[in-house]
Order: sequence, then C-alpha cells, then structure tokens
Amino acid sequence: MQPYEFDNSNLIIENVLQLIKEAIINKAFIVIAQYIGSGATHIKIINEIYDYPYKAYIWHNKNDKSKPIQNVLKSLNVFVRQIKICGVNTEYCIKDTVHGLTKKFYIPIKVIENACNGTDKIIVDALHKMRTFYTNVEVV
Repeated sequence: MQPYEFDNSNLIIENVLQLIKEAIINKAFIVIAQYIGSGATHIKIINEIYDYPYKAYIWHNKNDKSKPIQNVLKSLNVFVRQIKICGVNTEYCIKDTVHGLTKKFYIPIKVIENACNGTDKIIVDALHKMRTFYTNVEVV
C-alpha cells in the first residue's frame, strides 16, 4: 500500500489494517508488494507487521506482481490455500496481479473491495472483470 496522492487512502488504510489483524490472528503469510519508485508503504502498515514473523516484502517495476509473489512463497516454502488481495491502483496493479495469480495458482483468490483504491473511473470496470472473467476469483 503506497497510498500517496489517493483521496480516500485513510479509509482504505484502516480497512487494510483490519485485514492485517485478521491475518496475524490466523498466522497467515503476508506479502507486501510494492511498485518500484512509488514511495513507501504506509507507515501504519509497516508498524502493524513490524514484529510479525510471517511476512515478506517484494518490489517490482510492473503492475503484475504475481511472479515475485510466487517466487517469494516458493523460496520460503509457504503453502497457500487461498489468496486475499488488496491495495491501491485497483484498475492497474490489482487487476494485473489478479490476472497473473490466476495463471500461477489454482486456488480461491479474494479481492477485498473495501481495501482497494484507485485513481479513475475504470475501477468499476476492473472489479467487474475480476468478478466475471475468472472462475477462482471473488470480489468481496
């Protein structure tokens, strides 16, 4: 979550923090995927997972972060039964990462709509595509 210049980022950050708290309770692995050159992940998120042992940070210069996500999970021998995804730039990074993840993982992928953000009106189109195009993706 690199929320620089997003109008409703405070609300989104609070929703992301709630997801992180749930992940910590469930001892779920957390991957923070960052776009190179887009600033730092929100400090509240960094602070929330600071001492949490089951996490990884990845950086990539493409919208689709699925390959580095797959690589970090594989290198750490993390078994995944479900993926939840949230973040900024729903219409670009989230959409493209979900597309890549559906090719690499044949498990349920949940896009958490109230923990996603964006910059333009094609967010609705991106969410619609994720809802209807993939058999293993659910937008909740």
